[in-house]
Amino acid sequence: MAYDFRNDWVVGDLNYVYDRWFPIFKLRAARYNTLTLDSNDEPLRVRRSDTYQAEVILPWLTYNHRWSLHSAALQVRDSDGWVASGTPMLPDLRDNILGLALIYDSTRQYPLSISRSSGRHVQLVSENSDVLGTSDYTGEVYSADWREFFALGNEHVLALRLVAGWGTAQPRPFRLGGSRSAEWAPPLLAGLDYSSPFDQRNFALRGYSSNLTQLTGRRMALSSLEWRFPVKRIER
Repeated sequence: MAYDFRNDWVVGDLNYVYDRWFPIFKLRAARYNTLTLDSNDEPLRVRRSDTYQAEVILPWLTYNHRWSLHSAALQVRDSDGWVASGTPMLPDLRDNILGLALIYDSTRQYPLSISRSSGRHVQLVSENSDVLGTSDYTGEVYSADWREFFALGNEHVLALRLVAGWGTAQPRPFRLGGSRSAEWAPPLLAGLDYSSPFDQRNFALRGYSSNLTQLTGRRMALSSLEWRFPVKRIER
């Protein structure tokens, strides 16, 4: 969690996970802000996204592989947190989502790793905006995310990623652009990665600004190949 004193905003991601029972229960509340710039790269709008989520996780864990089935109900509320003078405000929007996800993970990350060092992460997600009450969006969204990591030695890693998304009717759109990556893996709890597979609509595309109209839509495909290595490790 973080607090922006200048704009009086609370942002961040708060999760509560109870793993004493089977299945595992998770509650989540999150707020993220998206900045839109005009043609002169001046701030035009800050769009606020609030997420409230309840999730059930069924894990199947072995030493080398981790499978998990996720079911969640969540609500996403989008609103303008700030707009530049003379800029019309966009309407508040709400999306009530029922989601199901299957995740396979065999990746390894060590204390001195530059990122996940080896293994495979595959994520299949299905979401529906027509089941849980009235939403400002309609239809279904299906997405597949495949990531491979190859250890090259001396902390060098080759990372391959293939992502595809497909939506029907009028779902919350996918957005490509910016440099913020969703690949970061949080520490494992009870052998599982508890980052949410649901409501993933923003994907980094380095070299392109975020929120470009031509990179926004209900269908998307993205591929990337990265060579990752530490430039310098300072141990003092």
